[in-house]
Amino acid sequence: MLNDLIKALIVGICAAVPVGPVLILILQKTLRRGRWAGTVAGIGSALGDAIYAAIGLFTISLLSDFINGHAALIMILGGVLVAVIGITIFLKDASSGLDSEESHFTMAGYAVQTLGCVMSNPAALAVMIALLSVFGLDAHTTAAPVWAVVLCVFGGEFLYWYSISALVGRFMRVKPRTLKIFSKICGAVIAVFGIVLIVKGIISIL
Repeated sequence: MLNDLIKALIVGICAAVPVGPVLILILQKTLRRGRWAGTVAGIGSALGDAIYAAIGLFTISLLSDFINGHAALIMILGGVLVAVIGITIFLKDASSGLDSEESHFTMAGYAVQTLGCVMSNPAALAVMIALLSVFGLDAHTTAAPVWAVVLCVFGGEFLYWYSISALVGRFMRVKPRTLKIFSKICGAVIAVFGIVLIVKGIISIL
């Protein structure tokens, strides 16, 4: 049982490692608002992958078939969402409110942004299922309760993002002008990710 839980923790960490819009979002939030903002943003990503882990473990064929059958539409809608997030970051003044206290609503919004990025990418489900297969985790054979495995996947990814946010928040200091430029670059890159998703979705339909 303990072995399965350790594997689930590793799955969560591995799911977080690939470079993408989530990493860029978390770095931008951490540099702009501090490590706790980056950590909260990481929670959204961890929650999205935990949902995909639950789908993979239970092998819900109906839901999996729906996602695969509507992958193009999901990519287009998800691409629009990701592009909007990127454009919003690009247009927002990164130097405004740096010293102001963050509201609970705004902090929760960071988690929603990263959750949206994860759930808008059907490939994330494929990656999660592949990781679960590699580590031999399945709802029918695992000795640990499924809810505990899903929780450990969430925990592994959360620990990864917490560590990244803590390291960046502790050792990286940037001037307001540099932060503004970095935010512009982050927004542009995230918007490009969204446009790529939209194009891939349109190509899949054609």
